[in-house]
Amino acid sequence: MAVEDERFDPHRFAPPWIKHEHTARFLFAARHVKGLTILDCACGAGVGSLAFAEAGAARVLAFDISGDAAVATRRRCQGLRVYPAVADAANLPIPSSSIDVVVSFETFEHLHHPERLLDESARVLKPGGTLICSTPDRAVYSPGHTLESRPWNRFHARE
Repeated sequence: MAVEDERFDPHRFAPPWIKHEHTARFLFAARHVKGLTILDCACGAGVGSLAFAEAGAARVLAFDISGDAAVATRRRCQGLRVYPAVADAANLPIPSSSIDVVVSFETFEHLHHPERLLDESARVLKPGGTLICSTPDRAVYSPGHTLESRPWNRFHARE
């Protein structure tokens, strides 16, 4: 399995429940972006970035640690107010208090120090800003495993 197999892309095969789960997250967040500056942190293939732009976000900064993800997002969101870049969630290259909404779906489980994403989100959010995030449910994704055991998904550091 290549790292891009971990990334959701509606043009590649995924079980229907995975597609529905991702689509529901993007639609939920898209209800909270109109006219705002959004950071799509760990944007993957840009599916969420596209949804946010189409929902009326003033601009979407779409960051991912993968150059391939940034390229995919650029292609998917061409001509929209989406600005993809390679960036580390633990060290965001943007000014403090400059973002209205940080969206980061299914990111924390990939990080060895997830608190750094929380710290960076708090730093870049404007006063009164919003963090919208999700993480896998360990009981669903790694049933029977303890919090200390390694998740079955080799791309996850924790769940």
